[in-house]
Amino acid sequence: MKKHCIVLALTLLVAGCALGPNKPDSDPALPISGGGFGIAVGRMCRDHSIGPGITVRNLGTGQEYSYFGAVNFALRLPAGTYALLSIGRQDGSQSSSDPFRFDVTTGTIRYIGTFLYPWGGRDCNRAVPRILTKYYQHSYRGLLGNSYPPRVSGSLSRVSVVDEPDIPIRDFRERYSQHANTTVETAIAY
Repeated sequence: MKKHCIVLALTLLVAGCALGPNKPDSDPALPISGGGFGIAVGRMCRDHSIGPGITVRNLGTGQEYSYFGAVNFALRLPAGTYALLSIGRQDGSQSSSDPFRFDVTTGTIRYIGTFLYPWGGRDCNRAVPRILTKYYQHSYRGLLGNSYPPRVSGSLSRVSVVDEPDIPIRDFRERYSQHANTTVETAIAY
């Protein structure tokens, strides 16, 4: 009986730590030609607690998309302007009242930046030129998607974007060879 409980607990843990996009239609393996889709590619610093995660919202439709469990991310998204709602952890997120924004255009792959944050470990705190810094604060989105309003002060709430495309683009090309002939544009989040 004890073995069955351990197996069940491990199965639930693995199922809860799904990797990649949270919606089947945002899988970058799908085509982007025709249909009004593009792909946003980027990199997050590694969070040591639960696992890296990112959530974005289409500002035109309000639809949210998430990517969990990998430092390098790629999301197939409908064309539009997006806000980076949360970044850093999938159990609770770092949210902002003035989030980074980025644009997705039809048929394109866009590198939107490498995001550095103090809670992500040593690699996130290295000295590199920051393009832009915004303020994010820890909040738990909860089962119903509720969170308290983010507080936007303090050194631990700074999230910066830098232009270091080599690793995330190489990773994207290795994982999604079907997009090998598609040019990757750089359009850093603003």
